[in-house]
Amino acid sequence: MTKFFFKIFRIAIHLWKGLMRRFWMRFNIYEMKGSGVRFDDSTSVKMYGRHVFRISPLASVSIGGGFTSRSGEDSGIETAVTKILVAPGAKLSIGKDCGISNATILCQNSIMIGNHVLMGGGVMLNDSNHHSLDWRIRGTSEDGISAASSPIVISDYAFIGARSIIQKGVTIGEKAIVAAGSVVVKDVPPCSIVGGNPARIIKFVTE
Repeated sequence: MTKFFFKIFRIAIHLWKGLMRRFWMRFNIYEMKGSGVRFDDSTSVKMYGRHVFRISPLASVSIGGGFTSRSGEDSGIETAVTKILVAPGAKLSIGKDCGISNATILCQNSIMIGNHVLMGGGVMLNDSNHHSLDWRIRGTSEDGISAASSPIVISDYAFIGARSIIQKGVTIGEKAIVAAGSVVVKDVPPCSIVGGNPARIIKFVTE
C-alpha cells in the first residue's frame, strides 16, 4: 500500500511540475510583453521557470527568435533565478538563438548580445558600477547618479562559462570563449579563450 501511494505521489508531483513549467513559460513572455519588450518571434521563445523582470517603460528591450532561458530548478544551477533589470533610457538587445541559465543582466546603459550566444549558469552582465567612486557620497541620493557606466557588447557565437562576470565597457569578440568563473574587465579578442580574475588570454582557437 505504501508503495502504491508513493507512486501516486510521484505522479502528482510530476504533473504539477509540468503544469507549472507551462504556466511560467507563458507568464514570463506575457510579463515581458507587458513591459514593452519586443520579440522577433515570441512563439519560438522558451523561458523555463520563474524569472524576475524589472524593465522600465522608458527602456528599449528586444529579443530575437529562438531565445531560451532557464531559471531556478529548471536550470542546472538551482540556487538562483534569472533576473533581467533594465533602467530608464537603457537598451538591451538579445539576438536570435541565444541561451542563458540563471543569468543576471543588469542594464543601466547598453547591453548588446549578438546571435547564437550561449551563457552558462549564473553568468552576470553588469554595465555599471552602480555606486560612486567617491566615498563621500556613497550611499546617498547622489550615489547611483554619478556611478560610471559603459556599454557591453557580446558578439556572435561567443560562449560565456558558468559563474563568469562581464563588467562595464567590455566587448567580447566573435566566437570567443570565456572560461567558467572568470571576471572580464577588458575586451576579449575574437576566437580567443580567456579565463581568470581578471581574465587573461589563454590561447586562440581556429576560425
